[in-house]
Amino acid sequence: MSIDADPTNRPGTISDRDLVLNFESLGDNCELGLVQRLVGAEPLGLLRFASAPAGRLLPALNARFEGLADPANVEVIVAKGEYMIALRKYDLLYHAHAKVGETDPETLSHQQARTLPFLVNKLIGDLENPEKIFVFRQNEPLAANTLIDLRAALARFGAVPLLWVQQERPGHPAGTADRIDDTLMAGYVRRLASRENVPDLDLGSWLATLRRAYDLWRALPAPATAAFEIVFGETGNAGAFTGFGWSRPNTDHTWTIDDRSQLTFAPPGDAEHYRLDMDVRPFTSPPSLTAQHLDVIVNATMVRRFDPLQPGIATCIVPGHLIRGHDSVEILLEHPNAARPSDLGISGDSRRLAVMFHQLTLTGLPDQPAGAPMPTRVEVLFGAGERTPLRTEYGWSPPEAGFTWAIDDRSLLSLAPLAAAANYWLEIDAMPFTVPPALPAQRLEILVNGEFVRSFDPLPDGISGCLIPGRLIGGRDHIDILLAHPRAARPIDLDAGPDERRLAILFRKVTLAGVAG
Repeated sequence: MSIDADPTNRPGTISDRDLVLNFESLGDNCELGLVQRLVGAEPLGLLRFASAPAGRLLPALNARFEGLADPANVEVIVAKGEYMIALRKYDLLYHAHAKVGETDPETLSHQQARTLPFLVNKLIGDLENPEKIFVFRQNEPLAANTLIDLRAALARFGAVPLLWVQQERPGHPAGTADRIDDTLMAGYVRRLASRENVPDLDLGSWLATLRRAYDLWRALPAPATAAFEIVFGETGNAGAFTGFGWSRPNTDHTWTIDDRSQLTFAPPGDAEHYRLDMDVRPFTSPPSLTAQHLDVIVNATMVRRFDPLQPGIATCIVPGHLIRGHDSVEILLEHPNAARPSDLGISGDSRRLAVMFHQLTLTGLPDQPAGAPMPTRVEVLFGAGERTPLRTEYGWSPPEAGFTWAIDDRSLLSLAPLAAAANYWLEIDAMPFTVPPALPAQRLEILVNGEFVRSFDPLPDGISGCLIPGRLIGGRDHIDILLAHPRAARPIDLDAGPDERRLAILFRKVTLAGVAG
């Protein structure tokens, strides 16, 4: 296949944007950072736009970047009409993304004093939690001893995957990658950008190389035991399964209309529980129509109410007995807030619109062995490519490599039920978004199935835990964990980068386990 073909057309293939979020630059320049920007990704990274030659990067890695963020070691300089940040401790340099005249050195110095400690801690955390592929490239040939030293420095953090990107050569064409051993891959692009003009990069071969490296490094998990998918819109398959309460399909979606809509299809196969995922957009028109609510009824049994229904992926757990042994699956969707755009003065559309559906998936969760009890423990890993017994409902940014950001003021998680226990221990591995002094801390409040459990103020970086009374979880058909984080803020408003998301907390892992007594 040509490296200029669009590999994202393959079924099950992640988008270019999601792909590049699985990689982080270690140097020696900003070429990877520009590749990420060209496909719409703006991840935070200390070395994303840095000049970090191997000879300067190695001492920083070996010292775990000690002293790098000390204001005494940070200097604002001017190069070619733009401000640069010189990190004198290790002689590293990166773009401040500000032209001379747009701001002043003193303002930039205060900004760096706030952001650098966060970026250093984030990079160390990412290296110690190897859920991301780190990339190094340089125009000059990389000496064998330098590569050995670089791998040894990374090994002090853990099993850090490294992609060494080179220019194509005989036997190694552009757009390919080879796995050398457990932590090293070599990738090949058509050409490396010159140091004098880094934006003149070869995007097609970079993306093909990253995709090949990603495929080598992360084989997809085994498919679920049972799954059924409905795709809505003119080219989808929904027409065979929709009953009443649906409008004619549009290009990539179909509207539910009036008060109720019906779907009917064959059971996907037996499973202990099922996860129902719906990619939806509610019809709203504030202030007249501020929200939709959606009731999900499976084979005549109420399963879940979403009130208000949020745009994005809405998920609920369906008990297995509602589907096993049935000749068909009937999903009744009740949406009583349907309204006519014509009545709201939006357009001449006289349909009573409720919810726009893009896709619906019913997936069987792994069966328990015969006679086995329900699980007493669940572990959730966040990040792109992770498959977990959890779905994020609202208040989450798209997953990145090894973590997912909680955004805005609240985030909701839904878990499958656990076996009854006297109490449960909830443990989270998280990092608050802070930019001192403007944003010195984050507060996190935890509510479980509608009841307040614990407040962390300030939330520390690392592992935090709390005890949950058993009555809040035992015997429930699902577990809702609401996370309130009212201090979310946009990095762009704090001079901490171009990111416009309202970031609150970076989540790596959540564990919930039953405990005695």
